[in-house]
Amino acid sequence: DAPHAAVMEMGSRPHTPPLGPLVEWVKRYRASFDIEGRGVVRDASGRFQASPAVVAVARAIQRKIARDGTKPTYFVQRQLPAIREHLHAALTAALKGR
Repeated sequence: DAPHAAVMEMGSRPHTPPLGPLVEWVKRYRASFDIEGRGVVRDASGRFQASPAVVAVARAIQRKIARDGTKPTYFVQRQLPAIREHLHAALTAALKGR
C-alpha cells in the first residue's frame, strides 16, 4: 500500500522529481555518500537546513532521474515463488483443519 511501490517495482520514465524528498532521503543515507555529520547546517537565522553536500547529491540524483528515469527492481515479482509456496502451505493446513 506504499504510494511508491508501483514505481519501485516497474521503474519510471524520465521525469523531474521534487527535490525535497530526495534531500531527506540523502540525509537518511548520507553515510553511503561519504557525507559526514548529520547532513544539516545552520543558516544565517539559526535554523537548520540541509548541508550543501546533501543538496548537491540530491540534485545529482534528480538530474539522473530526469535524464534516465528509474530502473525497475521487481521486488514483488522476485518473491512470487515464495508467496506461492507460503499460500499453498497455508491453504493445505486450512483444508486439513476442516
